Amino acid sequence: MGSPLTRQQAARRRHRTESISVLMRLWLALLGGGILTILWLVGDRLLQPTVSEGLWGRVEQWAFWCAAIVALVSGYTTFEFVYRNRLLRQIRSLPVPPNTLFYWLVRRLFVLHSPLLLVPLLTGMPLLIHGHSTEYGLGMANALAAYGWGLSGAVFIHLWTGRSLLTGATSFKAYLAQGFGPPETAFLFYSPAMALLGTLCVVVLTDLSLRAGLLLDKWTPLAVLVVVLSILSIVGLRWARVLFEQWSHRFLPRFEEAEIVPPFKEGRLPKRVFGQSLMPLVTRAVRPLWLRNLRQSRRRFRIVVPLLVLAQLALVLLAIRVQDSVNVGWQLGVVASLMGVVFFTPAFRICGRDVDTRYDARALPISLAHEITAHWLLALTEWGIVLVVAGVAAFIAGGLYALWVCLGLVGSSFVLTNGLAIPASLRNAPRVGVAGLWVRGIVLSALGGVIVASTGWGIA
Repeated sequence: MGSPLTRQQAARRRHRTESISVLMRLWLALLGGGILTILWLVGDRLLQPTVSEGLWGRVEQWAFWCAAIVALVSGYTTFEFVYRNRLLRQIRSLPVPPNTLFYWLVRRLFVLHSPLLLVPLLTGMPLLIHGHSTEYGLGMANALAAYGWGLSGAVFIHLWTGRSLLTGATSFKAYLAQGFGPPETAFLFYSPAMALLGTLCVVVLTDLSLRAGLLLDKWTPLAVLVVVLSILSIVGLRWARVLFEQWSHRFLPRFEEAEIVPPFKEGRLPKRVFGQSLMPLVTRAVRPLWLRNLRQSRRRFRIVVPLLVLAQLALVLLAIRVQDSVNVGWQLGVVASLMGVVFFTPAFRICGRDVDTRYDARALPISLAHEITAHWLLALTEWGIVLVVAGVAAFIAGGLYALWVCLGLVGSSFVLTNGLAIPASLRNAPRVGVAGLWVRGIVLSALGGVIVASTGWGIA
């Protein structure tokens, strides 16, 4: 289909790789090896395969969290790949059949998300080494189910909501859009949250049916669920293919237009955005920079606020689930820190190509200290919500000790993440993609080391 494009992409990737120094390659290899080793050690600490008592319960919770990680990442990245993929924009201008283009898109999605399977593959390896092949196989099957069914459902949801771009504006769409964009785009901008919610529902149903099989020896619910979700995935992909073939040539360009607010509508945007109530706490010198970053972030990345809401709901559900565990504070703190590191690091969004506020700072007499302070305050508007909800949930579920452990872990992750992300984004703007991977890799490695060095996850 696209062998010239494929060769061109391979040549670009090769040129980028050749420009990396030997020292950088060595550091990348050490970082990757460290992350893989930490995954192995974390799995050995969490599963405790040498202790037979309560092994099935630990396996069930390990399988659930591995599948949940796949769901959390794939829910939003599929939207980015379908609607903001530069290579797809280039291919659309060529005489390529839509059917062929759709299958290429789906295949690329599954290939790009396949590294997520390394999480269950490596963390569950201690089970396989100690002879628990059945438990390992069931955990991998759960992660594969979330991977296959979740991605299939996400593709359908994104294309189905993309079709809604062509159905015109309604009062309900206008209410959902809240003036941040054309009313007809409301369903599409909420589609990542819808995909995340749907994939998490699949994970929960799979977890419940797996628990019924492991703990109660009732495998009928799992068999029924496999058949039903497999059929729904096939039907959803076929329906998505029809939508893509018939309407993608209209709603994909329409999305690109909807990303840019027309100048005559700039005055209609809401005067206040989420987080602006903190403005009285900001000093007069920093206030203009912070307000600009806040508004640009909320208007350009509208998915952040729905993700914050879903993250808080996930933390509440986790607190209910682990309230009888030993280390409630550790569990809530680690999950909240992971959410913050992966989803709520605004420095890379603000300094990236989409907004690139760093260009203004270079062209205008703006103090670097004020700019750094504005970035810290913007990060606090997102991390602060996570910190408060995780702390309250930890206190209710585990008491005062769990509260201090959770606050300490999330607070440390906040300082480390943004202490690395803000200088890296300011230095590398607008090319912040590689810096974002480095910072997140370092912080995730540190979190893994904390889990390994701690006295246990407490899932038994």
